[in-house]
Amino acid sequence: MYRGVFCIEGEWNHTDLSDRSSVNLLLETLSQVETDFEYIYRRVAKKEELDYYLKKWLQKKYQRYGVLSLAMHGEPRTLELAGDRNKITLADLEKTIAGGGKGRVVYFGSCDTLDVSESEIKNFKKNTKVEAVIGYRETVEWIESAAFEMLLFNKLQYYKTLSVIEKRLREDYKGLSEKLGLVFVS
Repeated sequence: MYRGVFCIEGEWNHTDLSDRSSVNLLLETLSQVETDFEYIYRRVAKKEELDYYLKKWLQKKYQRYGVLSLAMHGEPRTLELAGDRNKITLADLEKTIAGGGKGRVVYFGSCDTLDVSESEIKNFKKNTKVEAVIGYRETVEWIESAAFEMLLFNKLQYYKTLSVIEKRLREDYKGLSEKLGLVFVS
């Protein structure tokens, strides 16, 4: 089981480069508190950069970072890397991963991206061959989703079975799971 996190973060405010918003501190905190927690963090603004890092993530060399965390703005079926002209769809991601996701998990740390039919999510999972697709159907508050993300990454470290992780998240953090519109397809 390789559940280190490979985080790719978009630009939260592409019009103000002095904006320091980032999930990197959350990852750093987890690595300080949980001695077994490992992560790689990269920031992107263009589709070509995202594709580059996705291909790196799929390499055997990075297999122990089996959780792909995509931290960026979103809307149904779409991730926004840096403004309206820099978007990527689930179909684009599916094409880049191209069945190479065996044994891995994709987490969409973005608003609304998984506000699509369950069959569409299952097709994405099937075509990428990932073990699980996790994310949100709702527009989420940054702090609430960040707290949930830390809980999720913690559970991914300690439980082997994805169905157990989903159950723990939905039962232990029921209100937050519902408010965020948690999607967990494994």
